[in-house]
Amino acid sequence: VRMMPRFNRKQLPTVLPHQQDVFTLKVNELALNHINIDHLIYKKQLFVGEVDVNVFNLNVYRDKSLPFPHVFKPLPIPELLKLEFEMTLDSVLIKSGQVAYEQQNVGAPETGIIVFDEINAVLYNLTSSENQVEKYAHTVLNTTARLQGGGKIDLNVDFDLLDTNGGHRLKGTISDFDLADLNQIILPLTHVKVKEGKSSQTSFNFYASTFGTEGEIEFRYDGLKVSVLDKDEYKLQNEKRKWLGSLFLNTLVVRESNPKGNLLRIGTIKSERNTEKSIFNLWWEGIASGMGSTMINFKRDAREVKIQ
Repeated sequence: VRMMPRFNRKQLPTVLPHQQDVFTLKVNELALNHINIDHLIYKKQLFVGEVDVNVFNLNVYRDKSLPFPHVFKPLPIPELLKLEFEMTLDSVLIKSGQVAYEQQNVGAPETGIIVFDEINAVLYNLTSSENQVEKYAHTVLNTTARLQGGGKIDLNVDFDLLDTNGGHRLKGTISDFDLADLNQIILPLTHVKVKEGKSSQTSFNFYASTFGTEGEIEFRYDGLKVSVLDKDEYKLQNEKRKWLGSLFLNTLVVRESNPKGNLLRIGTIKSERNTEKSIFNLWWEGIASGMGSTMINFKRDAREVKIQ
């Protein structure tokens, strides 16, 4: 399977009226196994016992210099249940995948990119059938991957098919993660660079729906140092450090390590959903809110010092 854009990236601003995800997809092998032919012919229902996706590469590109389309984006699982055609994929097996999300920001000399590779996943009970929902009212995703070729991701997502607000729970961990690996996506957006820092393990458990996210995160890291870069110099591809801003962040704002001494701070995941963005933005905003509540020094640190 091959899906390629009709236009190259330089042409996109002249042919697209607004921002849009542009996909490039390559799949080496796609197999549909154990199809129930009787259901398809006599009941007009598609039941596939197993879908195998072997070795795929997906690149998603967005040019943010174009106007943002203010359009409501529904969550995918509730929309699937609205289909008039009844379809059930009992299990979808994904092996050896890679997904890259690339974003061109206004004025940035280069794109920000985040890459997930070595993706192996199993998706159970992907359905639009009311009868199937009555039998088992959950769609479950289990996946492992590597973030930027480094940290190992283990993720479980459980979608409640009876929740009309698209409710689902995410549980996962990211192990042995170099925080500097996020610079390719952080720098173009914030002009803040992670100089150093490592996370031994990040564990999260939160609930997400069309309203937002709520839960907890245990973000263990050590030796976090950041630099604030001059925005104008960065546009010229020069990394000129603003020493005063960097000093302020590192000494007064950013918490260098967690746990700090013997005290482990548990982060709070709490965010509202931007209904004009995708489900992946919903997940990221939740995790980012929890990381932020862990990393930023608040007044409660004074109480922690007294306890120590």
